[in-house]
Amino acid sequence: MVMDMQFMQAYWFYIMLMPVNWPDVSFPGLYKPGLNVSYPYYNLKKFLDENLSNYPIYMCTAVPEGETSIDGYYEALPFGICKKFVRVGEVDPLEYLDNDMPWVDLDKFPLPDVDRYEPQSWEYTMTMSMLESYTKPSTWIWNKALKLPPSESALKIKYFEKAYEMMEEKRKDIIDRAERGLIPKNISYYITPLDKSLGHLALILYSFYKTPQPDKAQEMTQKCLVHWRQYTDFQRDDIQVRDEMWSTIQRILKTEDFASLHIV
Repeated sequence: MVMDMQFMQAYWFYIMLMPVNWPDVSFPGLYKPGLNVSYPYYNLKKFLDENLSNYPIYMCTAVPEGETSIDGYYEALPFGICKKFVRVGEVDPLEYLDNDMPWVDLDKFPLPDVDRYEPQSWEYTMTMSMLESYTKPSTWIWNKALKLPPSESALKIKYFEKAYEMMEEKRKDIIDRAERGLIPKNISYYITPLDKSLGHLALILYSFYKTPQPDKAQEMTQKCLVHWRQYTDFQRDDIQVRDEMWSTIQRILKTEDFASLHIV
């Protein structure tokens, strides 16, 4: 079952479509995002409570703003360009990423040249969604790492390593496809989101120098900083980099730890 939360908030959807088209799905009222929601409305947690045991449930749009009812009860796993809902603790994150999570198959859905489309077009939106699907699993696993307590620093490092491993794998795959002529030669559209994510990961890992595994954290950070430099080569005018991130990156790159990289 694929949910569309915007449709589920519409009165016409509740009155006209639900009983006719989905008689076996429980719609306990009209959907409304939020924590303290009561009849005739229901929140996302209530919907999942009543339906997840009967159907796998997916969503291909963002969770509505203000929808916090599932926190601590359900989580959204990355699933291609969509997300799949499961109960908290039901899935081992690393096992899911290694064995169960589907990636967008570029052999079946080749990446087009995004310059062909207007930024407001459906084609542009879908192309960018496919690109984002490359970084969503990594973002998901490192957000999990951030929520772990300091006592689980070893697991944090494993999660961050997994984030790096997945992004680097996809980066190499895109470069290989460009060299074989399977995607446009101007690959900055495809590589830049990965390098940006790796740059953010570098800053996160930098904070782990004083953990029980400082050498491993430093090794990962050095690798990621190379990608951040590659990202900034494409994004010299990016306001976020210039105003929020670049000064911090520069301070890190100029430290003795990174002098051997020669990337300042």
